[in-house]
Amino acid sequence: MCGILGGLDKASCLSHDGVPFMTPIESGSTLDQRIRTGIFLLMCVGMGAWFGYDGWIGYPAKNLTWWADQKLPQRPGNLSTNPLATKANLGRIDLQSSPEQIRQLLGEPALETPRTLTYVGAEVTVEVRMDEHGKVLAAQLTPVQPGKAPQNPGVRVTRLRAEMVKTEMTEDEVRSLLGEPAAVRDRMMCYIGPAAYAEYWIVDGKVAAKPVVLENEHRSENSILWQKGIAVCVAVLAIYALMKFRASLRMRVRVDDEGMVYNGRRIAWDAMIRLKTDQYKDKAWVDLVYQDGAAERSLRLDALVIQRFNEIMRVVCDRKGFILPSRSSGEDQSDGSGLS
Repeated sequence: MCGILGGLDKASCLSHDGVPFMTPIESGSTLDQRIRTGIFLLMCVGMGAWFGYDGWIGYPAKNLTWWADQKLPQRPGNLSTNPLATKANLGRIDLQSSPEQIRQLLGEPALETPRTLTYVGAEVTVEVRMDEHGKVLAAQLTPVQPGKAPQNPGVRVTRLRAEMVKTEMTEDEVRSLLGEPAAVRDRMMCYIGPAAYAEYWIVDGKVAAKPVVLENEHRSENSILWQKGIAVCVAVLAIYALMKFRASLRMRVRVDDEGMVYNGRRIAWDAMIRLKTDQYKDKAWVDLVYQDGAAERSLRLDALVIQRFNEIMRVVCDRKGFILPSRSSGEDQSDGSGLS
């Protein structure tokens, strides 16, 4: 008899010729098991998505916005993070490197501004942009606002003369027309990586000074790497959680006249040797020991996992003579004899 389950409600009856047979019992997993594994799966997916987003998208995007606001003189419309612009790569640019060498290592810059001559007159401000060959690319005229006359305006910087500046003029020709500029800004190439920033000043077609490579301390390359690493680890855990959830949905236990089928594994009644119940009080599972050829194997039957655990145990105990203790008893009452 089964001590765990109270009175004996046999799942057997007699056929028309008097031979006993049994109504098969089939069971899936418990609702609690499906909920637990489902919640675990959702937690893993959520955490993996969170860390993955920060590592591959969130942190680089925030750094891009921060560097653009702090460093760039203007923000281009197609601004994006350059994955090649790591702290190590940015530091590999040496003095006298050419723009072509910079592009070969780092790709296209986030922003490139040409050499610019700025002229300030009494009525107009002129910015003249030069190409790498020293020729005028464009000239931009900005009227001086009334009441905001600049100090020491250039005498030759008039609207008439400024409108005479044309493309393909040389820098010397511009200077002879407008005089000495109030300011000169050399050609600059700016690079923004996932966490780092650097700008290179180009004079006479070469890097003029060793750049200082800056890194956002709050969202550094190491922080981004950690986010990605955690995301990958959680993704592996999510795969395991998915397998557990899928197993809980597909779980099937069947007890019939031939024995037990557990997820496709058939165990005949004659192969069942004993029922180990020492863990039942604390952990709510028993281990069914059975003969598999020359070897003894064990199958764990968990009351928290198998939906119709009690009914299955009634049949097994009644058929094999195993004694299963109740949860209130701490002793293992299985005698291991397999009495029928």
